[in-house]
Amino acid sequence: MRSMGLAAIGPKHNQSMPQQGHTIYPYLLKGLVVDRPNYVWSTHITYLPVATGFLYLCAIIDPPVRDH
Repeated sequence: MRSMGLAAIGPKHNQSMPQQGHTIYPYLLKGLVVDRPNYVWSTHITYLPVATGFLYLCAIIDPPVRDH
């Protein structure tokens, strides 16, 4: 990428640091055993800057079932 003059666009340092006074919520799925499909889903929404504005990307994830 460097030889082509390309650079990644992303958050700068400390952009994900919580500010004072903001509530930090617990991870509610900690310790949960996902043992069947469609038991737990997750989503992620982000935006991607492009030349004419932004594209919004939404991903819906059904994580794989763990084998015991």
